[in-house]
Amino acid sequence: MITVSELLENIVAPHKGVKPSFEPYHVLKTLMILREKEPLGRHVLSKQLSLGISSTRTLMKRLRVHNLINVDPIGGCTLTSKGKSLIDSIVSVIKRIDNVSDIVEGVLKLAKYAYAALLNNYKNNMLSIGISNARDILISCGAKAALIIFINEHHIYIPPDDKLNEKVYPVLANIARYMEALYGDVILISYSDKDAIAESSLYNGLVHIVLRNLLF
Repeated sequence: MITVSELLENIVAPHKGVKPSFEPYHVLKTLMILREKEPLGRHVLSKQLSLGISSTRTLMKRLRVHNLINVDPIGGCTLTSKGKSLIDSIVSVIKRIDNVSDIVEGVLKLAKYAYAALLNNYKNNMLSIGISNARDILISCGAKAALIIFINEHHIYIPPDDKLNEKVYPVLANIARYMEALYGDVILISYSDKDAIAESSLYNGLVHIVLRNLLF
């Protein structure tokens, strides 16, 4: 067994010295898209991934080599049983990823765009990883700023200080409600003044923060 992050890194590794234009972000997003909308054609995936047709074709080929998708010239791309098992394992931890740019407001709107990930019952894991370390990873992946939110039985707060809660920042309750967060869940938010970077920094950050600890 290897970690999911290692698998994704293998898929995007340089081939014959040539580094592909896609990143782990594109692999993870592809799997999530297909889980919700399969089958999809290459042109539709290309548009949703903001990748060129040639790069999308190469990505599809690599996913097929790893037995994660089937590609039918007429029917489009679908997940294999291995691909379904992989994405099911991922979403058991990363329950949801969404654009929260219109939800985040006030002093917590740290840039124009914001994307959030909801992590299932992840408080103890996040404490083991380290709050500052997780924020640093998101920023190293391109985010302008990052925010981590904990949900417990009493408050929705910005760790480590549970006094920085929804009473001080009411928008925290709005974010948690929109993301449908439950007790014990963690929300990661990645910010950027560019929509694509806010999204990609979150996905790539999740690969390093969460998926490095998930075996497959």
